[in-house]
Amino acid sequence: MYDVNGVLTTDSALMTSTKFTVEVLKRAAGPSFANVALLVDPSNTSTMTLIKPTDVGGSTSSLPLTGYYNINCPDPLNPTAIATTGDIGWNWWGGSIEHKI
Repeated sequence: MYDVNGVLTTDSALMTSTKFTVEVLKRAAGPSFANVALLVDPSNTSTMTLIKPTDVGGSTSSLPLTGYYNINCPDPLNPTAIATTGDIGWNWWGGSIEHKI
């Protein structure tokens, strides 16, 4: 969470923006996604920026690996405390991944 000056804060009352970083350790063949749907609350003025694989700064993926991966979610108030999902198959669909998360 960041305040109005872009300074990291743990006080949700001062929060004006939040950044999420997703690090993928395995790549899938071709673009990472074909399309993305963002659901936006009309009364919310927040914006989301997304770099597609075809955009400048984006990158396509290499051949996929098989197996499973896990998502680690560090606690913003205690970065040493990390919640980890169970195994997620590299070929699972969105609903199954959301259920694990």
